Amino acid sequence: MEYLHIVMLGGDHSSLFAYDFASPITTNQDQVSDTMAASLTSIDRIGVSDHIFRLDERSTDAVRAYDPYFEQFAFVPTWAEFLQRVADWNHITLPQDSPAIQAAIELLDKDDSHVDSEKGAAEA
Repeated sequence: MEYLHIVMLGGDHSSLFAYDFASPITTNQDQVSDTMAASLTSIDRIGVSDHIFRLDERSTDAVRAYDPYFEQFAFVPTWAEFLQRVADWNHITLPQDSPAIQAAIELLDKDDSHVDSEKGAAEA
């Protein structure tokens, strides 16, 4: 089966972190992408980039094998944790009452089947 990976990257040379959302290629990704973007707009998204690509596997190991560049990133298991890391990295408080953030967490973290049991990446 083919999967679409939406990999979000954050941080700088001192702290690199990432989140990988993978779902079957047949799934409509517009809602996921729009929801991610809206939640990032709710906070200062400086230092965040995205990479979207197709792979035959769902795991973050497959993401690392696809491009060794991703090996230097510590993958976090939930969107909530990724948003918190973005906020911490930008030295801001994550707004807990943001409807966009709550909607994204509910959508992305309700099904954690995309998360590997392995957490983190090899240190660069």
